[in-house]
Parts: sequence; C-alpha cells; structure tokens
Amino acid sequence: MTKSLIIGCGNLGQNIISGFYKKKKKILICDKNKILLNKIKKNYKNFFEVKENLKEVSLEKIEYIFLCIKPQQVLSVLRILGNKNKQKIKIISFIAGLKDKKIRSFFSHEIQVIRIMPNLLLKVHKSTTGIFSNNLSISEKKKIEKKFSFFGRFIWLKKENQMDFFTAFFGGGPAYLSLFLGILSKILIKKGFNKKLSKELVLILANGTLEILDKSYDFNDLIKKVASKNGTTEKALNFLNIDNDLSLLISQAIYKAEKRSREISKDLL
Repeated sequence: MTKSLIIGCGNLGQNIISGFYKKKKKILICDKNKILLNKIKKNYKNFFEVKENLKEVSLEKIEYIFLCIKPQQVLSVLRILGNKNKQKIKIISFIAGLKDKKIRSFFSHEIQVIRIMPNLLLKVHKSTTGIFSNNLSISEKKKIEKKFSFFGRFIWLKKENQMDFFTAFFGGGPAYLSLFLGILSKILIKKGFNKKLSKELVLILANGTLEILDKSYDFNDLIKKVASKNGTTEKALNFLNIDNDLSLLISQAIYKAEKRSREISKDLL
C-alpha cells in the first residue's frame, strides 16, 4: 500500500525518490512537469505511481505528504490539500522558512507537521538533517528515523526557530566547503596544473584529511601536527586567522544566511 506522497520532483524530490526506490518502498509522486514525470517512470521502470494534477490525487491511503516544492508554490498546494479534508495525516515540509503554524492554518482539523532541513549530501545518504515537530511522540520520532534512514543523520531540534540556523549552516555547508576547495584548485591551476588534475589533487587532500580527523585527531590537534613553529604553514594560518580573522568572516557569512532564512519566513506569513 502506498503510504507516502511526494509533491515536487526537483533535485530534492528526486533524491528522496531514489532513497525510496533503493528500499523498494512504493510511493505516489506528483508534479506539474509531465516531461519530468515521464523521465521518472522510465528511470524507475514504472515502479512508482505518478500524477500530474494534485487535485485528482486521492489521499485515502496516504499517511505522509512530502512538500518538496518551491516557496512560491506552497500556498496553493496547501489550499488543495486542506480542501481534501484528509484526517490523520503527516505533512513533512522541506521548505525553508515555512512555519508549523502557517501549514496548520490551511487545515480545519488536527494534523501532524514535521519540518525537515536536509542538505545536498542526501544524494549519498549522508545528510546532516535538522528535523522539528511540535506534536510527535518519542516512538513516532523513532519510526520516522527508521522509515527515512536513507537521509543520513537526523538531529531533532527543540525549538522551531533553530531551523533558520540549521538551514544556514548545514543546508549551505556543502557549498561553503566546495567554495574553499575550489579556491585551492584555482591556486593549483595558476601554478601550472591542469584543471582535471587540480580537482583530483584537492579531493585527495580533502578526503585524506577527513579520514585522519575521523580516526585520530580533533581539529586543533591536526593543525598542531602540520604547523610547526615559525614554519610555512604557521605563516599562512597567522595571515588567515590573526591578520584577517577568517573565523569572524565565516561566522558573519553564516549569520547573513540565517537572517535570510528568517526573512523568507516573513514572506510566507
């Protein structure tokens, strides 16, 4: 029996669909993009049922509804869902800034709302995923963690407003790290390495460092192992940390992202 409905098949929706397929769990998929739906049907050999028009979708057998759409589409979608008057349903929202209270306002009956903020690493099942709900029991939380274990690591947040920081830090995390690694790659290219080799060498550097950190050291211990007194690495680190306060710069950047998440919330009120 189909128990989950995914509305929206962008990058996030497709990553979730892939996770369900690997677990051989059937779901119902809804998106206005007919070409995209045909592509999904072909890629997954008609394993999933797909619908183009949400108004024609029956919620009789649905327990979970995943909202994977853009913020500008969500209000019209919630109106349609609210008019269907489906009892005992769980709305799982991936939409940054969309508050629990706003979602509930579209329903005349009690529903369960779960807000989830994964990041791009969902694609490889290693997302650090923030999750919040006002009205889930411990057993229900464990059920969700087990059912959607392909996401990666779930972090249950105590307050809904923590979602803004989680969105800024972990949602953007892969981009921040990619920016830094990209800078290192560009430096190599300027020193005569070709683009392909530069990327390869930077990834070897990153993966090796992560492996050592995972098995042996904390961050400061590793830095001390590399940066000998009055050496070359210490010179570079002093420039980054003391002369230009890299830590403050990064903190301010994440604060700006967090602030933007709060602004989006206001736009959706």
